[in-house]
Amino acid sequence: MSLGHIPLESITESDLQGLIDNKVPEGKRIEYKGNPPAIKDSEKKDLLIDVSSFANATGGDLIYGIREEDHIPVEVAGISIENIDMEKQRLANIIRDGFEPRIWGINIHIIPLSSGKKVIIIRIPRSYNPPHMVTYGGERRFYSRGPAGKYPLDVSELRLLFGLTDATAKRIRDFRADRLMKIKNGEAPVLMLKGPTYVLHMIPFDAFSLGSNYDLSAFDQLRASTLPNISNVCSEMSTGRLNFDGFVSYPGYVGNIVPTLERPARSYTQLFRNGIVESAHVQYNPTVNGQVEKNINPSYETRIVQGIKKFLNVQTQLGVSPPTAVLLAILGVKGRSISKENSDDGLWAAIPFEQDDLVLSEMVLENLEDDISKKMRPIFDIVLNAAGLKGGN
Repeated sequence: MSLGHIPLESITESDLQGLIDNKVPEGKRIEYKGNPPAIKDSEKKDLLIDVSSFANATGGDLIYGIREEDHIPVEVAGISIENIDMEKQRLANIIRDGFEPRIWGINIHIIPLSSGKKVIIIRIPRSYNPPHMVTYGGERRFYSRGPAGKYPLDVSELRLLFGLTDATAKRIRDFRADRLMKIKNGEAPVLMLKGPTYVLHMIPFDAFSLGSNYDLSAFDQLRASTLPNISNVCSEMSTGRLNFDGFVSYPGYVGNIVPTLERPARSYTQLFRNGIVESAHVQYNPTVNGQVEKNINPSYETRIVQGIKKFLNVQTQLGVSPPTAVLLAILGVKGRSISKENSDDGLWAAIPFEQDDLVLSEMVLENLEDDISKKMRPIFDIVLNAAGLKGGN
């Protein structure tokens, strides 16, 4: 028994007492500390060593306020904290700046006790860009964890962890490449219209881990209204269904029928059982001055940013945690241009795209507080560059 199966915000004093009652020992996924965390420099370094050892292994919980003897918890003693928010921020600052590279997805939760004292739980996920080196106070070492607790990594283990980082990146890119090929070959989850197509993928780093299988039954019960898209035509899908990969939503027609050759869909969102989101939208081409407008409108940037925010909410509801790779592609644009509507921005000088498919590099969201517009700006600038234009601000 440990606390790993309980959502961090749901852990109670009773759950902590359960660790005592069941004599849950320290080990690979849990460690107890009786004293307040990281007051002296030596304690700060010890905190960082503990955090990195969890991240470089399988993840786990570092708990302050539980006294142990011979690695067995014996008392939920608690610690005194005057300002919870300030303490969480202090710890977050120490953790943020103490590693190379930075560790994503760490959460800090403080549990009030009936005694008036507090217990601090720092939940560290298994890292998907390991290994992480402790750099605080002149320390330049790597650590991991085993059944007996933390230990310094040797050269062979470091090589294995560096290989894991490369393998995760490759699986993400291979998955996206396979999905784009299916969409181009007409093998999307629903039959789609023809035309320039925006495809957004949001791939959690742990999507390909064993056990990454989320319950999608709520989407079947609530239908598709809770699963957004990146369309500029409608803000929500109106129907959907379970399928082999998970749950797909799309605009509904009379009787909520599946899109057919007679009436293909313009948009869909596919939610995979491992937490991946795939959303596609075929550009709407309005008639302007008697001619069909086929160019790319820069307003797509706003729709993509809004879509990412909505999909993050969906993934959070499922229990998916960052980091998440965000990948955008715009298919079928050769010979088209950026819209000339915003001539004040210099877009009148745009040249036709030379590539048929703009398959853009990934952006990584480290946590839910990331400024998505700012982080996506370099990606959007590449699209502008492909049209012979300077990047935006």
